Amino acid sequence: MDSAAAKAHVLFVSAFPGVQKAGATGGQLYATTTLMASPISDRIAWIPLNTALETLPPPPAYRRALPALRRVVTFWGYLLTRKVDAILIFASSGSSTLEKGLMAWLGKLHGKRVTYCPRSGFILNDLERNGWLARITRAVLRRVDVVLCQSERWKTVFQRETGLPDPRFVVIQNWIDSTPYLGCEPPSSADPLVVLYLGWLETYKGIFDLIDAVAGRRDVLRNVRVVVCGGGSQLALAQQRVSELKLNDCFEFHGWVDSATKLNWLKRANIFVLPSHFEGMPNALMEAMAAGRACIATAVGGVPDLLCEPSLGRVVPPKDPLALGAALTELAGDAGLRNSLGANARARILANNDISKTYLRVYRAVVP
Repeated sequence: MDSAAAKAHVLFVSAFPGVQKAGATGGQLYATTTLMASPISDRIAWIPLNTALETLPPPPAYRRALPALRRVVTFWGYLLTRKVDAILIFASSGSSTLEKGLMAWLGKLHGKRVTYCPRSGFILNDLERNGWLARITRAVLRRVDVVLCQSERWKTVFQRETGLPDPRFVVIQNWIDSTPYLGCEPPSSADPLVVLYLGWLETYKGIFDLIDAVAGRRDVLRNVRVVVCGGGSQLALAQQRVSELKLNDCFEFHGWVDSATKLNWLKRANIFVLPSHFEGMPNALMEAMAAGRACIATAVGGVPDLLCEPSLGRVVPPKDPLALGAALTELAGDAGLRNSLGANARARILANNDISKTYLRVYRAVVP
């Protein structure tokens, strides 16, 4: 389509680059920029509304309230003054549900098609609380035209909670641009083996489970080098825990790293580990799979949809250092298994999660 007039005008509510401080770039921002850089933009004229947080973890609610209100007013202004054919809303959890819910309500009030895409692993917690957040979440899901689900498991949860018919839900797994990761060759099996952790250093991300897993298998994992890239409120405590367990020779902490450094560590890693207690459909895991790395992750959120077969990686229960240690021991001792899992994982991502395979499905879900 050559003419902008022929494109669908879509008001896109999500995280966009520009306001984030160090470490605040999350999965929603990555999914947004990847989608907009794809050929879908040949068909859509985007009207972006940035709802990105300046920091992660987010600031207190009282500091977020006024910016959220301003964004809702801006959203309404776009509906009143600009051509809008459809609305796409990327949503998180907690108070974000109230803000995005107001936008969805306004969109429907103006007769617009609203596609709502919940993307946080904490949404299930909101639904289980049976409080105001659960009621708001259910109301929003019932109000919109389409709920874009990142996995069949999330669709099952949303459908159970709302009682809505099957056509209201569209399952499209999270997406990445695999191109930067395809140059990662099978890593060397020379000692020490590199186990890579990418993400926030928070308790719910499982960093202490990883430390305890290595401690429990220190005899067989003595030649493993655990590289931790990320920051968070538990950084100092994680470093203290490593020192207390006398694991300083095994662990190294690098803080937040840029894209080039992250890619470099993926090239050097033998094993990627994601021991989270909650997840949506994690970008870091998809990136590691696209890089052809043997992956270990916990059975939370959309992880079982990515590592859906034993030939793709190892899935262990969350909050279980013993199971995590056993998986690390298995992969650390078998280079052939690591290479096989990595090759299968890459093929899976290319077939199911590369943006080139998903953008048309997103387009058809969003545009009426």
